Amino acid sequence: MSAILIVRRDRKEISRHELTGTTYDIGRSRQGDILLEDDEVSRKHCTLTVQDGAYVIADAGSRNGIAVNGALAQEPVTLKDGDEITVGPFDLTFHAEGAAGEPGGAEDDDASTRFVSQKELKKTLPGKQVVEGDTQDPVRVKLELLEGPLKGAVYQNWSGDLTIGRGLDNHVVLVDDAVSIYHARIYRVGDDFYVEDLGSSNGSFLRGVRCTKEKLRNKDSIRIGTTTMAFTRTDLRAQKKVRKLAIMASGVALLLVLLVSLLTPDDRAELTAQRGYAAYNEK
Repeated sequence: MSAILIVRRDRKEISRHELTGTTYDIGRSRQGDILLEDDEVSRKHCTLTVQDGAYVIADAGSRNGIAVNGALAQEPVTLKDGDEITVGPFDLTFHAEGAAGEPGGAEDDDASTRFVSQKELKKTLPGKQVVEGDTQDPVRVKLELLEGPLKGAVYQNWSGDLTIGRGLDNHVVLVDDAVSIYHARIYRVGDDFYVEDLGSSNGSFLRGVRCTKEKLRNKDSIRIGTTTMAFTRTDLRAQKKVRKLAIMASGVALLLVLLVSLLTPDDRAELTAQRGYAAYNEK
């Protein structure tokens, strides 16, 4: 039997391998079968073997682990056509024999990219389950991971602390050598949110500056290891207040138009009122 393994980095294909053997060592070592040159990759990071007619991927005791379709794989995983394996900064796409997307097929390489909904993504995220906060809470928050091992993941409106680190008992698990086991947390005080570094080796960065503990602002950028995150905070009460003030301002403007029309001679009052109404309707 045979299959195809396509290796990409930053969405660009860098190699592809026809799997005609029964065992493949994948890692940074040049003595291995599939070479992935990066410091985040262990010398022998994982192995791909044929077992009972199926291809099985297994971590080989690496420091950063592997993920299959976004889920950390602590046990061997039997691969299916189209499965995505993450090894450090590399994405490995597995194609079974005769499946669409193989070399020589009609399908373009980019067409084999699989898009996962946010609902599906949440089911596969490693780490502790995030507890959803009060649905009536007017303060809404969102943490979106823009770059890094969990790129595309979104955490929002959580209750309590949101912990970040390499350990699997964090809420946000970042499989990254640059990330400490317990690296940082985001916590709430009143209606405000703070990010706090938990004594990590490489630090946490807010707005590009290393921080110990800082108050978060809307649209802040946080960097931990190779991961960049965007923090968004919305206060529904403030939005409601702005809308109310806008309505009040429109009412005052209309009242002024009516007063001017009453105090202006008849031949000019109609023209002034028309201009006033036109200006009001443009708001």
